[in-house]
Amino acid sequence: MNEQQCIGIINGLLTQGDLAMQRGNIDAAKSAFQRAKDMSREISSGQNTGFAIACDKLGDIARWSGEYSTAREQYHQALPIFRDLASTNTEQRRDVSLCLSKLGELNLAEKNLSAAEIALEEHYKIAQQNAASDPSDCELQRDLAGAHGRLQLLAMARSNLPEAVKHAEAAHTILEKLVGIDSSNIGWVQDLAGSNCMFASLLLRTGDKPRAMSMLTKGFGKLKQLDQQGRLDTKGKRLLAQLNDQLS
Repeated sequence: MNEQQCIGIINGLLTQGDLAMQRGNIDAAKSAFQRAKDMSREISSGQNTGFAIACDKLGDIARWSGEYSTAREQYHQALPIFRDLASTNTEQRRDVSLCLSKLGELNLAEKNLSAAEIALEEHYKIAQQNAASDPSDCELQRDLAGAHGRLQLLAMARSNLPEAVKHAEAAHTILEKLVGIDSSNIGWVQDLAGSNCMFASLLLRTGDKPRAMSMLTKGFGKLKQLDQQGRLDTKGKRLLAQLNDQLS
């Protein structure tokens, strides 16, 4: 089997894993991604895109399963390859940024705020550069909103409420613009509702209850409308329940 045939099989396994994830079959997804990773080792000693993507996806599964040390190991295997690929292909800077975001979230979950800051500040810097390079690319703008949201959580963990508000405002502004461009995009609408929820939690800590309740009401109303239309996914339904609890 030549290298191109191997790459074809690897890509097929990655697609197979993605489809299994969409169906909620985590075991099948994990198996497909692991096979893709193992096969990728045979190409350029594993220094290739397929290997990095497989590691990244295995890291996601481990993180969702609460296996943080395994997730960190997988992300650390993927990150240097993403960095190498980005050095010759600037479009792949996004992979670096998103991998850093996941490491930052892991460190936040474990309350390792110094390590979280290192990862999330670099994630934000790259997301900012990417968004500035193509203001018309909505997904890059969405990445920047996510980077602001993660820095908001870091600031809240440090009780730096003014810094948290700054990032919350920036994230919310970006997401409102995206929904204004396409209000039928469920992912963007759910992102905005999630931003409402996070921002409201922050505003309650600052004592601005009226604005917090306004944020929650707006997010709940939009998600409730989508739910009645049968358009919410599992993530959206969880968020709707969370907003409902906060408004009760």
